[in-house]
Amino acid sequence: MFADSVTLLPWRENFNAEQTESVSIDMAFSVSHRSYHSGLCELLSASSLLKWDSMVCFSIGKVLLSNMTIIVDHHQRRIQILTKAFALFAEEGYAGVTYQKVADRCGLSRTALYRYFQNKEEMFLYAVKLATDNLNTLIENILRNQTRTSLEKMIHILHITVRLLADNRIFLTVILDYILTQKQSGKDVRRQVRRHTFGMKYLLAKLLREAAATGELKVRQIETAAHHLYGMLESFVLNLTVTDILDSKDCIELIDGYIEELKS
Repeated sequence: MFADSVTLLPWRENFNAEQTESVSIDMAFSVSHRSYHSGLCELLSASSLLKWDSMVCFSIGKVLLSNMTIIVDHHQRRIQILTKAFALFAEEGYAGVTYQKVADRCGLSRTALYRYFQNKEEMFLYAVKLATDNLNTLIENILRNQTRTSLEKMIHILHITVRLLADNRIFLTVILDYILTQKQSGKDVRRQVRRHTFGMKYLLAKLLREAAATGELKVRQIETAAHHLYGMLESFVLNLTVTDILDSKDCIELIDGYIEELKS
């Protein structure tokens, strides 16, 4: 039904850090680029009013643009480090990877790596933040589309989420390993997990409620239906990281079949 191409997360398995520019970089720095561009335009306008020397303005403009390049290059370098670090986490397990091993895999000294990440947990949390921010941006764009009904928006969000999960098997494997490692060390990770899952459950319930109000669905137990749909996503994550029985097409068919049942 929806054929959007989902190539979003920079550590997906077919990611080539040297050839492919991550969408996350475009999103993260589009605002910065506009700010620099706006500042440069204002600078040039001021030069005509204040009679500044054109070479002075050109020099200041070069500084502004070079600063933006430094920021973008720093972010790109962090993405490249994450790509290699997560591959290493998947190979040896989160607990088995030391900071020095990450530095060696990236071809950096510990001091150089420290410029980008102070420890491996910071790498993990930064990667989760990128993934969450990117998914949230996609969802927000879908929700802003006034041409689609609530049911269509929900289906679109579920389909995109499934494809994102399928494209990021390594990332999910590392997350599962991290959670298990934290639990084995006696840390309570339930709060962290709930923080990243509550939003999706709430959104599904909200869209189900709206679809029921407009007659698109005939569901009465909204919360139960939302839990079932979210449970399918959770099951698919377990499949990707452990059992490897279903592919994304199978999961989407299961979701669509359940939604069809909610219509009757």
